[in-house]
Amino acid sequence: MPTAHKTSLPELIKHNRLLSVALSITVIFFISFFLFHLYKAFSYRTVEQTDFHNNSFKKKAGQNLFINENAGDSTKFLETIIINDVHTKKIIGSPISFIWKPKHFIFSKQFDQTIDVSVTLQSNTPWYLEVSPRSTKTTSGTTTPQRYQLYYPGLKNYSLAASFSDVSVYAKEAKSWTPKDTLVEWVKENVPPFSQIRLLEGIRPFGVADFANPMIGFDPNTVKTSFPGSIRGPHSFYVFLNNEVDIAFKKQDLNWFKGEDTAAIVIRDVYGEEILRQALEDDGVDAAKPDMFRLPQQYQILKPLPYTGIYRIDFEDINETLQKDWAITSFVINTNKIVFDGSPIFTSPISLYTQIHQKKTISVRRMKSDAPEVISFTGTSTTTVDLSKIGTAGQKDIELEAGSYTIQPADYTELRGSFFSFDEGHYFDPFIYYLTDRKDADIVIGNYTFIKNPIDPDWITVKKSFKSSTLMPESGKFTESVEFLLSSPLMEKNQILLEELLTKNYFQLEEQDNVVLWGKKKINENFFDSMTSAELDTLEPHQLIEFNSLEELSKKVEGINPGIEAGSDITTVLSLPLRGTHIFLVYTTDIIDLTIHKEDLNREEGADMASVAISNFGSDKVLCETTIADDGNISSDKRTGAREGRLLCENIPEGIYTVTVSGEDFLIKKMKINTNKIMLKNKLFVHDTGTDYTIYTQPVVPNSIDMRHWGPQQKLAVTLPTQEERLLTLNDGERKKIELPSGLSSFRFSPGSNLLIGGHFSFNEQYLFDLPILQGKNFVLTRLTPPETLQSFKLEVR
Repeated sequence: MPTAHKTSLPELIKHNRLLSVALSITVIFFISFFLFHLYKAFSYRTVEQTDFHNNSFKKKAGQNLFINENAGDSTKFLETIIINDVHTKKIIGSPISFIWKPKHFIFSKQFDQTIDVSVTLQSNTPWYLEVSPRSTKTTSGTTTPQRYQLYYPGLKNYSLAASFSDVSVYAKEAKSWTPKDTLVEWVKENVPPFSQIRLLEGIRPFGVADFANPMIGFDPNTVKTSFPGSIRGPHSFYVFLNNEVDIAFKKQDLNWFKGEDTAAIVIRDVYGEEILRQALEDDGVDAAKPDMFRLPQQYQILKPLPYTGIYRIDFEDINETLQKDWAITSFVINTNKIVFDGSPIFTSPISLYTQIHQKKTISVRRMKSDAPEVISFTGTSTTTVDLSKIGTAGQKDIELEAGSYTIQPADYTELRGSFFSFDEGHYFDPFIYYLTDRKDADIVIGNYTFIKNPIDPDWITVKKSFKSSTLMPESGKFTESVEFLLSSPLMEKNQILLEELLTKNYFQLEEQDNVVLWGKKKINENFFDSMTSAELDTLEPHQLIEFNSLEELSKKVEGINPGIEAGSDITTVLSLPLRGTHIFLVYTTDIIDLTIHKEDLNREEGADMASVAISNFGSDKVLCETTIADDGNISSDKRTGAREGRLLCENIPEGIYTVTVSGEDFLIKKMKINTNKIMLKNKLFVHDTGTDYTIYTQPVVPNSIDMRHWGPQQKLAVTLPTQEERLLTLNDGERKKIELPSGLSSFRFSPGSNLLIGGHFSFNEQYLFDLPILQGKNFVLTRLTPPETLQSFKLEVR
């Protein structure tokens, strides 16, 4: 019987040493391999560039940057032009997607790199850049796209005055400027007091506190100031206070509308921090009974303050109906310096006072049918404004020269564009500069670089810089690629219109000066020979005129669908939170009464104003508009704040209207409108609701919906016409395309954030209605926004 070989001790030691060496070499190899690739990632530097050659569309071997579009898409791209061996595209639609998949991609906040994105173009419209990190991982967290304004065409008339990191300053006047280390120091040194400064979208490099006025004639021993009349609903004002605030006021519920009339008073310091917030309760009358009189509620506030100086006081509407169904009937405060940030709505005749340091525009709006029809601005010069023809909520802009003015009467009239007080003694300028949206501002500040081609100044290169850590999803997932979306709101309108025409089997017959004739059959004669230039000039951008013959066209028939029921006597409240810009289509008669409750998210630095505009359907001409102010918090501390605004548009013909709410970094928390026919146009971005919700759409012809989800895994129940309910699962960052037949479809979501693009959406199937365009006539005449020209897209990591 053989005996087993016994390993000697020396052999065992030798074997263990060899094993240890092998393990050590393996560990060293993997650590070296990891460190090598980590070094390559953290030291990654590259320059990627693409023009619009056909080879640049769709990814090919060796390409790290490519255009993620179909080069033959006639709703986005026209002809290719070769300029100095560079393939340039005429652009008619938007957005345009670029995908970047770098060779090494491990971004971290510890090893932050700078990424420059440059676009060369010829353009007369604003362009935006949306950046979305992509990953195949499906862990929890959000990957919400970041959106930046990339191009503002008004800068063509400005020149670069100074640069600070990724912030650039542009001035109308070309001269020698005194250099300074910081933006605030530069502005104070170089810009005359009370100049107008425009901050481009997404930029807020400083707070208003940096420009607080140090020269205020405050009398700490002054008698208290009383409001000379009642003020209805929300309003804001600045005061100068000496170490404490002492306020006594009365709130009267009007009870014109059903529901609670709750409000709040908020005191903030010059940095936007809340010093005090106090709720103002309802009077107990829940019914719409203005004759049910209750005594005003009295309030007294006495509170020490952290400093002597400027404070902001806001009365906010926080009730469910947002009807401004209450008034401040008396108000007394311990200061002689008080100015309103735009005038509130006074309910009785009153005079106001303002000082203007350089020529500027004041907007005047009537807020009630029996408001004054004539208002006088008396002072350095006298200007009389006739408001009789602008209707309720109609706006009139007037230019005023520098000087002091008394405005009267000003009851039920809203004034914007300056600070207003009761008289000269109470007036002061809280800040030494005016922040404005005017296109002719003295200074424009943006967070991108704008460079004119010295040989051909029509060609512009714009560059936006940001840190690589911003491309990391909030959950810390590994980012595998980045999508850059270039978008232009006007080009998007072109594309929506073109897609609708092509879907309905129209084809282009003739074109002249961006006016296009579409048809379902050919014509023998030259159509535009029969049209005068005056007739063509009446056609507004994106307006449609359908006709079967030239005789019908001469009558300018647009054909409103008579089958729609307006429901204007019904009040609809939409309470699903919508993020950022949205476009609504509404059908109504005689009047649009719209109230929006806005919640600022304050995720980005800057003022989060929301512009609200009402226009005829198919036209860009604005009938009524307003702006909902920022909540006073201009930081990025993610503390939310509420504001609300109302827009009343009267004496309008029955029909369909477009309501556009535009801006960023806020939620449309709630919207109230006097019609039950309302739907969202082409886009719906629902912020996480915490509850289930259902979206409806009803395409007339087969259509497709692009859908994207953010947040934890989500359940989606899809119900299509004549089909059983189908259950889907959506993961964070996942995109889905759902093909829809004609007819009513619904999407029932579990809680989460979702973006839907490609249809008209509503929160109730009863809100849907058919649009009056493309009813099947032989011809359609429309005016498109002129095409833009894009030459190249460049990306640099440094």
